[in-house]
Amino acid sequence: MSRHEETLQEKSKTEFIEFKLSDSVEVDSRKNVRFHRAIRWSLCIMTLLSIFPVNGILSKSASDLRYTRKSIRFILNLMIIIFGLIDLTLIICLAIKLGFDIKSISKIVSWITSIYSVIALHRLAKNWPRLMQNFSVKEEIFLRYPYFAPKWNITILMTSYTLLMVIFISTERVLYYTKAVYESSINYEYCNMTIPFVEHFFVRQRPHVFDFIDYYWWFELIIEWTNFCLTTCWAFVDVIIVNISIALTARFNQLNDRIIRECQKVLIHDQWSQLRRHYQILADLVSEVDLYISGLILTTCGNNLYFISYLIFKSFTYRPDLTYRIHLWFWISLLIFRTASLLLITSNINDASRKSVNTIRKLPTQLWNIEVQRLVNEIEMRKVALTGKNIFKLTRKLILAFSGTIVTFEIALLDRVPGDESKRLKFLNR
Repeated sequence: MSRHEETLQEKSKTEFIEFKLSDSVEVDSRKNVRFHRAIRWSLCIMTLLSIFPVNGILSKSASDLRYTRKSIRFILNLMIIIFGLIDLTLIICLAIKLGFDIKSISKIVSWITSIYSVIALHRLAKNWPRLMQNFSVKEEIFLRYPYFAPKWNITILMTSYTLLMVIFISTERVLYYTKAVYESSINYEYCNMTIPFVEHFFVRQRPHVFDFIDYYWWFELIIEWTNFCLTTCWAFVDVIIVNISIALTARFNQLNDRIIRECQKVLIHDQWSQLRRHYQILADLVSEVDLYISGLILTTCGNNLYFISYLIFKSFTYRPDLTYRIHLWFWISLLIFRTASLLLITSNINDASRKSVNTIRKLPTQLWNIEVQRLVNEIEMRKVALTGKNIFKLTRKLILAFSGTIVTFEIALLDRVPGDESKRLKFLNR
């Protein structure tokens, strides 16, 4: 047998082994799933709330996803936007009538952010089928040999984070209504109201609405449903950004694991060239995703920064009622948790994209070639990260900048705290 025939036979044997390994990995692994399948349970909750009008979320293929205006989800989503805009207009009218203060301004900012989040998620839903189809095509190479499944099941990670946020949001709403009912009951008894307590409660909660129209129980149900959807939408912006970041980080980690394994072997130029192409595919995928969600990132980071600062400043004013303090500090803790988890998880994309460069640099000199150098240059020169409309990049450095901004803002506002409150704070800090 000639040397050429032996080479061909060895190559065929290697290809056969790789083919069998590919089949075994793809069939046996339940952790290495497509992003479209991994995020389906998170999106189901969003569609139930009518804030993400996409059909076919539970389908096996991304090609079955559909955005259509002839669906009940689209109609309900449109109703949320319309009622939200009406509510915002009435809030502004009442603020003009009574005068603007920090409380009314914060409420206006909250509603503007919530309505924008619904509209932005609607636009994302419109482009979701195309984005998921492109995502599925580019992640295809990471679903088979020589790539192995991620260490952590991304479906479990995404679903767990979503359920955790749902529990926290529901708890916050329960605490809010507990506080509101307690305050309304005291006001109801003190003022000797003659109207039913339920009517008094809702009129007190929505003075901007019932200052212009009479109270109707069915209309109040619509308002409460709209308010709940808008409130949860604000939180689900963080959820969808985090879920996308988990998937992208997992793909980069798969590439890093392969590079670590391959660095222990003698690779030819074509194999290093393939690794570089796969890195470019992931980097391009991050850039493509960023085009769709960078507006959401900018909005949620700015909104979280404002409300963390506002609520911490609000906590400086002491109020004796326990329900108010419990709700306030739970809300502050929830916002800090959401913001910290968002910044930490999204910054993992940048960390994972640069992780393998140190391993490659440890290669012996005799194994170094032009393709290895190109891969190193690609990793070092290209800053892979999600952005907030290219104003800032979500990296570890942003976490420190975010924290520093909040601390600086609170220090600047300390002189706005009344004198007796300042003394109380000094006493408590001893």
